[in-house]
Amino acid sequence: MRRLRGESGLTLVEILIAVTIMSVVTVTMAAYILSAMERSAEQNRRTIAVHLARYKAAELREAFKEPAEYDPLRAYVASAGTATFTAASAGPLAGLLNDTVINGTTYRYQVVLRPDADERLIAMTVRVFWAEAGAVSPAAVPRLSTYVDAMIAKG
Repeated sequence: MRRLRGESGLTLVEILIAVTIMSVVTVTMAAYILSAMERSAEQNRRTIAVHLARYKAAELREAFKEPAEYDPLRAYVASAGTATFTAASAGPLAGLLNDTVINGTTYRYQVVLRPDADERLIAMTVRVFWAEAGAVSPAAVPRLSTYVDAMIAKG
């Protein structure tokens, strides 16, 4: 075959080089997008956990604001010095710390109560752990938790 004047085109080598460059760029961009999506999902879980911790703190403040509920809790915490509770714990918070599942993620609560110098207050830390379904125990991975400090006040 004779080449005609002014005929221009791409050779097979040029096409292969272009496809290779496009493949490398596409794989790099896909990895970046996947990483960004994972970070976004993790940030979403953290935001949900913070809201759950705040809600649980408010729920506990409400449950123990009356003297009839507050006084036995204060005595329990004062005798223990520092009391830690989870869903499996017996005691005054039994039944109040059940797991919450949102969008396939399990959120677990841990509440630490400490007596305050003021007899009308109990210091409280509500920690929320999370893990996706089938993952290891959320408590085993410290970065998968968040906490809120609050107080329980005698009404």
